[in-house]
Amino acid sequence: MEDSRRHKQMIIKLGRLIKTDELNTLKFLCKDIIPAKLREKITTTEALFEALEERRKVLPGDQTFLRELLQDGLQGRVDVLEVVEEYERGGLCSPDVDSVRFSGLQIEDFTQEVQFLKDNIGREYKSFLRRLGVKECHIDQKEIEYPRNIQEIIHQCIRQWIHDHRDWQRDQVLEAVVKVLRKERRNDLAATFEAREF
Repeated sequence: MEDSRRHKQMIIKLGRLIKTDELNTLKFLCKDIIPAKLREKITTTEALFEALEERRKVLPGDQTFLRELLQDGLQGRVDVLEVVEEYERGGLCSPDVDSVRFSGLQIEDFTQEVQFLKDNIGREYKSFLRRLGVKECHIDQKEIEYPRNIQEIIHQCIRQWIHDHRDWQRDQVLEAVVKVLRKERRNDLAATFEAREF
């Protein structure tokens, strides 16, 4: 399960790096594997890799074909190959907080605060979470696990962020959130959050 999740994260990261002209090259290299009609419909790297997964060419645990495809199609783009290597080393994202036992601050210490953020951040949640310092891979992971459920994505990402800063004092966590809200120009939320007028 964990390997499958990391594999999806790798695909998402590759999708951000591969350009449109490079995608067309990769599609051409797959002409003996993917039928022409289907290739014409593929417009994203994720869709290409999904088609390759269906044909058992790109799978968790075996990146032989993927590595050869990227080497041939992208003319040695080291940054792209490094993503595959990172996955093969067991990287891309640190363990999810739910799989780790820890002490210190926990999200249960911030029930009202988190509920307030879930109720008010809205569609700008990605910008808020990134500025807060939530790792991109955790945002991607939660979007996969909770598609179109913004409140749960916010909840889970803040849970992970609190875990990552469990050695902080409670006031440090609250001050960090207020600073981010102000940088996001949500002074209304910052004032309410700071005054704890939930």
